[in-house]
Amino acid sequence: MRLEDFLITHKKPYLIFDFDETLFELVLPWENWEKDIESDLANIDAKIIRAYRIGAITLSELQNEYVAKDSKALELLINHNIHFETTYLKNVLRNEELVKFIKETKGYKLYLWTSNTKSVVENVMEENHVLHKFDKIITRDDVKMLKPNTEGFYKIYDEKIPKSEYLLIGDSDSDKDAAESVGIDFFLVDYFTQT
Repeated sequence: MRLEDFLITHKKPYLIFDFDETLFELVLPWENWEKDIESDLANIDAKIIRAYRIGAITLSELQNEYVAKDSKALELLINHNIHFETTYLKNVLRNEELVKFIKETKGYKLYLWTSNTKSVVENVMEENHVLHKFDKIITRDDVKMLKPNTEGFYKIYDEKIPKSEYLLIGDSDSDKDAAESVGIDFFLVDYFTQT
């Protein structure tokens, strides 16, 4: 189902988009994310990096566990993510349907909540002429904890607005779990995973 069709029957004036693999796909060597930071992370807690390597936890869960374990880990991770995303970005693919929706839509308040870094997110959105459409953008730089932790949502949420009027649009279980945790609806995007 297309988002436009969903919104005809589900009135949601406040739309929160995920970024990577929802609006755009950052073509990065994610399989090598930990290479430049591996020893630093192992010094904090080797069990966490091992769990990530064997697929027992996601990249977001790894970052959340390190931040919870050691207060110095947040700065280390943010700096690493900025370096990784700006140095190794090979290409950016666009979800044509959602980008067109964002450019043409009226009557919605649009937000972005992502685990990606502010500089990359804002550059990509500016290049695609959609940055100005968003009322608020929450990136890795703005939060301690990543989705499914709900910290980012509460940087967007206005308690004067019923949660029933918000919709989180994303591609992952982390997005879905975050929406469920705060009590808002979720719309799954599979644009980049369709075969």
